[in-house]
Amino acid sequence: MNHAILVCAYKDVDHLKYLVRQFDEKFDLFIHLDRKFKFSEEEISDLRSISNVKAVISTYKVNWGGSHLLFAMIRLMQIAKEMGDYDYFHTVSGQDIVIKSCADFQNHFIKNKGKEFLEFFSLPTDKWEKGGMERLERFHFYNEFNSKANIGFKIIKLLLKAQKLLRIKTKAFGNFPIYYGGSCWFSISNECVDYCLNYIENNPDIFSEIKYTLLIEEVFFQTLILNSPFKDRVLNDNLRYIDWEFRNGNSPAVLDVSDKDKIDISDKLIARKIEPSISRFLIEHIGSRRG
Repeated sequence: MNHAILVCAYKDVDHLKYLVRQFDEKFDLFIHLDRKFKFSEEEISDLRSISNVKAVISTYKVNWGGSHLLFAMIRLMQIAKEMGDYDYFHTVSGQDIVIKSCADFQNHFIKNKGKEFLEFFSLPTDKWEKGGMERLERFHFYNEFNSKANIGFKIIKLLLKAQKLLRIKTKAFGNFPIYYGGSCWFSISNECVDYCLNYIENNPDIFSEIKYTLLIEEVFFQTLILNSPFKDRVLNDNLRYIDWEFRNGNSPAVLDVSDKDKIDISDKLIARKIEPSISRFLIEHIGSRRG
């Protein structure tokens, strides 16, 4: 069984190379580097020199909240489909770490072949502010402005407030009876990827429809797949160990050595979020356990 690992990264090439080397020859890697960050030619060349790295691209500037993360994921899927024949496709962050051996990873999908692994819940939901539908029904300018910068955040919020005052609304993409949300990190089959890419090809206006949707990567694939013939194949489990508490300056939490016991007994395959300066002892523990 062959796997395509679709990695979206924006910093820390050393950890990215460590992540890549956790996969053996049954796993091919396709990497998108955020264009906002300046990776050196030497760093990119080092990545490309790793035998199972099949493509390294830097197509989009990825701001938190904007649609470019989804666009990068879709482009990696398209490239992987052009370059190889894969049974499963896995979306992975550059701040992830594999917590099971490659053999255990493989065996999981051999035993569960044909199942789709992604988190999902219907919208509106109490998990998201105002049920989440405002993400789909307003114009959000996160591609144009960096919300992590104070001025960018203020402009985005001002434009959103103006839309509310003027009663400006947009239609949610597509025409689905139910919209779904969930994590953008998932593992889906080749057939399911084909279905999603065919939908995109047959709906050429889709990118303009979703360009201003807030955090569209947390809605797009869930909505397509849960409104498709693949619905009955979906398990509501994305196989990722994530702690959504605020810890180590971030939510989801930056994992540290205090997470090792939970990770040791977890049935998940991948963990996030990793910052080497904080997660160093956890990384060492997982590395020794994987062998």
